[in-house]
Amino acid sequence: MILRGHHGSKEEDEIMWNLQTIYYITFNRQIACLLEKGRFPKLQKLGVHISWIPKDNVHELLSSLQRLSSHLNKLKLFIEWKQYKVSESSNLKHMEWHIGCKPIELLQTLQQFSNLSTLKVIGALDLAMCDIEFPPCITKLTLTGISFMNDDGINAIANLTRLQRLSLHGALEFHDSFEINCSAGSFKRLQDFLMLGLQVHS
Repeated sequence: MILRGHHGSKEEDEIMWNLQTIYYITFNRQIACLLEKGRFPKLQKLGVHISWIPKDNVHELLSSLQRLSSHLNKLKLFIEWKQYKVSESSNLKHMEWHIGCKPIELLQTLQQFSNLSTLKVIGALDLAMCDIEFPPCITKLTLTGISFMNDDGINAIANLTRLQRLSLHGALEFHDSFEINCSAGSFKRLQDFLMLGLQVHS
């Protein structure tokens, strides 16, 4: 779905006071402008389809999401991939995001979401190998389309002290096995752990 502003209407009339859920909306300059102007003051659940963002506009558009930081509690990000390619340094296939930013830059825009309890990233790729800070109040985290994992990614997830449900799904081209090494006391509140398409060895 692509949402655009209404031309010729008053600003007060464009504010959608009762809207609480939007799934899935194409993230572009128009929706960023609506978010920046506070058009959805009570939005609690948002699904965003990110297909491509010009590199010059990445930070400007992603910063508009921060307008929702005080009231959004459920966020789904559907991120489109570039066609995967073979790395010259190895025989492994690596896929890239088809957007103009790195995974860590995207997650940095979400760190101020104090009420975000559910985060789902579709097309996570190498997000699970980044030493990043997820929004602190997440209780349910889903990463799909994972292309690689390492200790940095596991530790970043383990730092979510309120996490209760964790779902990790590998990409179709995920063939590398890896270890899950957790420090003592990690995942204290974890109740459900689902892992599909990933090869773990001890």
